[in-house]
Order: sequence, then C-alpha cells, then structure tokens
Amino acid sequence: MVKSHAQAVFEAKIRQKLTVGHPASPLDGGGGWEISCQRAGCGQVFLSPSRQRKYCSSSCRRVVAEVERVRFARMSDSVLNVCGRSGCAQVFIPRREGHLYCCASCRRKAWVEASALVARRCRVCGDVYSHRTVRAQFCSTRCRVTAHRTAISLNGSKGARN
Repeated sequence: MVKSHAQAVFEAKIRQKLTVGHPASPLDGGGGWEISCQRAGCGQVFLSPSRQRKYCSSSCRRVVAEVERVRFARMSDSVLNVCGRSGCAQVFIPRREGHLYCCASCRRKAWVEASALVARRCRVCGDVYSHRTVRAQFCSTRCRVTAHRTAISLNGSKGARN
C-alpha cells in the first residue's frame, strides 16, 4: 500500500505523541517497537510488536516478579498496622510504607476530623462563626449575597472585583 505524504506526516505525529515519557520508540518502517528492558540492571534494548512489553525476556520478568513477591511478603509478615483514624481500630496489612489507614473512606474521614474549626467574624453582620477553612468570609449565604450586592451598587458594575 502506498501512503500519501499527508498520511505519512500524520503517522509521524502519532508516533511522536506515543513515545513521550515511554521507554519504547516506534521502528521507522512501522509494525514494531524498540523497547529498553525495565528490570533494574538490565536495560537491554529489544524489538517487540507490542508497545506494552516491559521486559526483554521471561527470565527478567520472573526476576522482577520474585523481587516484588518477596518485598510484599516481607511487609505483610513483619508489619500489621492499626487504622490511624480515631473510632476505627481495624488491623490491616499495609500495601506500602507509610500506609496509615485501612481504607480510603477512613483516610478521608481522618482528614476531615483533623481539619480544626476556625473561629471567624462575619464581614457583614459581625457574628462569630466557625468554619473548617480560613477562606470563609461570611457566616451565611444571606451575608455573602448582601456583601456582593453592596459591592455591585458601590462599584456600579456587574462584578465586585474591580
């Protein structure tokens, strides 16, 4: 099949986008990839019809799998963590170092609990209110709308930020 110049330019652009940040580069004739082995210490360059291959041989793949298996087994055998959120005392096996919570929901709940309430004074009515963020300026939606309308009438424009 003969390719037009436009089609060849388009395919070249696609190849450039595919290789950004990836250890594989397309072959000039197409139909394959030149990939460097991802096993630490190997780095051998090999040809593959698929861009997804990471290792030059099955022995490299097995070595990496064994290293990962040993690392995970060592972590799971030696360490049992208790969930760091107050109110949850579940014991779990950490999947990485620094794993503090048993699940994502406990991590989110702990983050919410850790953010302390900040006492603030409303810019419109002067009431004291508490909020989890220091960015809050008003105690209620009514005060926020009042402040916005006051700013519009003073500035004579549609936006309060002029």
